[in-house]
Amino acid sequence: MPECYERERGRLLDTMIDAHKIVADARTAVFGDTEKVLGLAKLMTELGMKPQIIATGATNTAFTEYVAQLASGSRIITGADYSEIADEVSNEDIDLMVGPFTGRQTARRATVPLLRVGLPNHDRFGASHQRLLGYEGSMYLVDSLANALIESREKGPA
Repeated sequence: MPECYERERGRLLDTMIDAHKIVADARTAVFGDTEKVLGLAKLMTELGMKPQIIATGATNTAFTEYVAQLASGSRIITGADYSEIADEVSNEDIDLMVGPFTGRQTARRATVPLLRVGLPNHDRFGASHQRLLGYEGSMYLVDSLANALIESREKGPA
């Protein structure tokens, strides 16, 4: 592996270690397209987060089986629409929602912060430039997860 990637990987690991104390045990709802949801759920579990709701609009048996092993005890929703996700979020004690901007109304009603990841994302400037791949993209996601939880905790109960 080239030295530049080794350095990036080391920075990612340092970031994950530093963020762990902030994000560990945070209860999350992650939703969106299948591949993005899988990556996010895996990153969250590696950080010690507790995905409670994992949802995608696709129907895929392999997705369900993999996620069930990855985050046992989570509510897995396939073929989901936002009303179903909203119902689940309102029934769970969720600390953070992670997915596209289409979850903003659910997040607002449930007074849960929404970290906008993925597309569509029409209500944030620069959303199409999010770096989500590779070591740098993972560092961006870890930082964003931690910062969203810090901001939410600073605001306190609504």
